[in-house]
Amino acid sequence: MGKKVTYTQPESGCKCYLSNAAKAMRLYGYPRVSLDQMIAWQADWLMQGGRSLGKPTHFEVNNGKF
Repeated sequence: MGKKVTYTQPESGCKCYLSNAAKAMRLYGYPRVSLDQMIAWQADWLMQGGRSLGKPTHFEVNNGKF
């Protein structure tokens, strides 16, 4: 997308996050849209000047309190 990645928080020392969506898939089924397609749609939206709500993502949170 032609943008440099910048990080605003120092590394926390946590090496990875693990998640198992098996129960969600059993309850609700698999998503109809692939992750790759969602990323492509979002990138296209932003590159065309689409509006961002500017809401925090909480990706920096690693204590389970969002």
